[in-house]
Amino acid sequence: MNLEEWDNPLDEIKRFFEDASLESKLACIRNIQEQFSLEHGVDLLDFLIDEMTKLGFVNEVKKLSSFTL
Repeated sequence: MNLEEWDNPLDEIKRFFEDASLESKLACIRNIQEQFSLEHGVDLLDFLIDEMTKLGFVNEVKKLSSFTL
């Protein structure tokens, strides 16, 4: 997955997460973290934080939250 390939990455990612398996979600989160920059927007970062919170990744959420401060 390459964020640059999509017109609106957040909408595409939200659609993907609706039906994705846990493993696919985790792989997607990993890929986004490797490619993320602030040009992709704080909304994408907030979405990742929400999804990771739902999955119980408290420590990772704390690290990601530092980017929004």
